[in-house]
Amino acid sequence: MKYLLFPVESYQNTLNRAIIVSGEELYSKGEISYYAGDNEVWAEKSNFTLVPGAQQLDRINQLNAEIVKWAKNTDYRRIEFAKANDCLELVIVYKNGRKVCYRYKVSGAHTVSTAELGTEKFF
Repeated sequence: MKYLLFPVESYQNTLNRAIIVSGEELYSKGEISYYAGDNEVWAEKSNFTLVPGAQQLDRINQLNAEIVKWAKNTDYRRIEFAKANDCLELVIVYKNGRKVCYRYKVSGAHTVSTAELGTEKFF
């Protein structure tokens, strides 16, 4: 599974975008890593939340801008994100046109209550 994490407002860093993490990373102890340009950054998981905030759209647009910069270093073309009631949907669109959808319900800042993986959009 893949999930989107959003930086919390109190995170003292220049990160202005969402990050994509695996389920293993989400439930691991300690720090989460992400790339800022060519540099790998390690940060405490408490600096991020699964709960999208008021700047959700801006954070996703900034992630998509970063994906464009990664160019040949990624198979991703862009991500799409939707929220319907308590369900969140992350769609990863690959350069070959394939779309993989991850749908999940959040029950806390770092906890998912249910999750589904599919190749079609859910909503």
